[in-house]
Amino acid sequence: MANTEREITIYARVGDPDGLNQADAVDQHEQWEVRLPVIGENGAKRRQRVRETISDGVSRFDETIKIDIDGETAVQSTIEVSTPIEAAYFEAWKQHFGERGVLKTRYTFHAKKVSVTMEGKEIEIPNIKYEVDIFRTETGERSRWCKIDVEIDSLLDFLDRKGISFDDVEMVVKVTHLPFKPEQCFLHSAGNEQHDQSVKKFWDAFQLKKKENNSGR
Repeated sequence: MANTEREITIYARVGDPDGLNQADAVDQHEQWEVRLPVIGENGAKRRQRVRETISDGVSRFDETIKIDIDGETAVQSTIEVSTPIEAAYFEAWKQHFGERGVLKTRYTFHAKKVSVTMEGKEIEIPNIKYEVDIFRTETGERSRWCKIDVEIDSLLDFLDRKGISFDDVEMVVKVTHLPFKPEQCFLHSAGNEQHDQSVKKFWDAFQLKKKENNSGR
């Protein structure tokens, strides 16, 4: 079944690593992906991914196809289709198709409320989820910078029920209240050359390279 995921991506430096321990959930991820050919008049980016997720010591595996609906704005919309897979399939896919891989720890925080301004009035929207990814190298070195995905589906659903366009809403995304004290934050969207270079440097440092004839993790 296809799902549409709408989120805002923020990069930030972790000011207090101990604050990550206050997360509502912690998962370990190993994922590999391949970019698929761009098709259609809109040139939508597509990619296919396999992922191992370890939660409370239990592994699960899934395969996902992701299609970017709109990656040029602050709000990134993606169509995702996922299916469970077996560990052997994950290993074979990684060995034969995986172009880019990452190891990361995902810390999930649930905000009790977020504020938006509509017609001069501040309205509180509940159930905003922050997914905070800390990347690591194969030798265990952890990134001091993190990627924060702010899922805003509940906000957009709320606005839709009220018959309000997102374009008419003044929204300020706050992450400084999170317990790991993010600093030097910037919103990532295409078009800012300085931010694009910073993000590329970040990914280059923590991207795994596929090893030839590597049949294990």
